[in-house]
Amino acid sequence: MIIIKRLFMTALHIVCGIYIILLANRINIDLSFNIENEVLSRIEYFASYAIIAFLFVVIYTKIILRKPLKEIGLRLSMPKWNWIVIAFLLPISVLGFYIFFIDGQLVKLDISKEEQGLLVLRAILLGLSSGFVEEMVFRGLIMRGIEAQWNKIVAIIVPSVCFGVGHMTQIDTEDKVSTFLLFIGGTAVGIMFSVIAYKTGTIWANALVHAVWNMLLLGGIIEVKPMVESWSPSIFTYIPKTKNVLLTGGAFGIEVGLPAIIAYSIVTIYVCLESKNDEKHVM
Repeated sequence: MIIIKRLFMTALHIVCGIYIILLANRINIDLSFNIENEVLSRIEYFASYAIIAFLFVVIYTKIILRKPLKEIGLRLSMPKWNWIVIAFLLPISVLGFYIFFIDGQLVKLDISKEEQGLLVLRAILLGLSSGFVEEMVFRGLIMRGIEAQWNKIVAIIVPSVCFGVGHMTQIDTEDKVSTFLLFIGGTAVGIMFSVIAYKTGTIWANALVHAVWNMLLLGGIIEVKPMVESWSPSIFTYIPKTKNVLLTGGAFGIEVGLPAIIAYSIVTIYVCLESKNDEKHVM
């Protein structure tokens, strides 16, 4: 009976956590204020999404988890300098690998300075909002909720697998290689974010790493893609000539390519070693 209850609560946290993200996004779209100023409109859109998701998490934490917010990592704490370094070094090293070691073509989008500025603004807002919301839900609400039912190992692995599986809605799952890479890459990055959250005791360091990754690789400043996409513009697009799926990441992109997976693993190992050193100092 205890096992059934634990399984039920685990499933509840996962389903409700994912639903919070989807519902916050849906409500945000429905409540769009149609602000004419493009800059203010984008700020309002991403800020309101984060605020709505935060309110849902607060309600769930108080009513279902019955924990203070600080126990799911929502407490005032600035990330230390090493996390800022890691946050920028991680995406820059992956981008650098493709640009300097994989033959390809760098294409600059022919747009005005104003349009470039809007893309940069979008990248920053997208990174901050998605990094905060996804880490608050996956490494805050879901991970801490599962830890209360099981242990830290389960709390790290289960949300990380869900994080990878959750992104499968963005690709054609009939493409087996792309699906496999997404599962491995999504799980690997989820584990990386999880160990950072446990190392720091808050969501802010992993949210920062997540945010900067999204800003630099997904936001529309510079992206590595097989072609220039008019429906998803980027100021710079690096088009690698290779068709090796391990490098391109398949349908999902370089986020789940082998270079990115190796980078996630290096950060995870670094954090685990640092955590062991902390334990030795305590002893």
